[in-house]
Amino acid sequence: MPFYIYERDENESQFIFERKMLFEALPRKIIQPKLDEINKISDIEEYKWSLSVDEIQQLILSIYDTLKTDKKYVIVIDLKPNNSKKAVSLFQIENIFGYSYEDWTPLCLELRTVHDMIDVPNLEKQKLHIEVKKSDFQKRIYEFLYIRKGLKSGTLNWGMTGSVNAPLLWPEVLKYFLNECIEIS
Repeated sequence: MPFYIYERDENESQFIFERKMLFEALPRKIIQPKLDEINKISDIEEYKWSLSVDEIQQLILSIYDTLKTDKKYVIVIDLKPNNSKKAVSLFQIENIFGYSYEDWTPLCLELRTVHDMIDVPNLEKQKLHIEVKKSDFQKRIYEFLYIRKGLKSGTLNWGMTGSVNAPLLWPEVLKYFLNECIEIS
């Protein structure tokens, strides 16, 4: 599941995504600075936090000084990088929500669909330049992951993921789980 930095431009009706570069080490470059910030302000056992798309952009600009500061940059996940069914499945990270314990951090990624199609003739070409109607970009989709690092210890490695334990949850599925399956008091 590679991550990429895309430049995102917009006009009245659509967003235009241009792939700029591979973005390696998301936990180290995006999540570790947040954990460091939390540790500077408090010596606590657990902490709820979030990163907005604008905060993510600021981190990207601080990492890559060659990017233009007057442009919008976002992180896009390629969920099917080597798919044999010629599928393109790209999702922008809109927000990251974390709940950090001493030695691990569960994450909820709020995503937006950039491109999700099958039987695409030229996979790589389709991933370089994408135009998305704004109306198609509004639906929030969620993915749950974790890193093996928390506020006090651990490593910046992703937890085990596979075909059954890192699902994307579209709004109707998440709503069902929250309303029917989880008793919130």
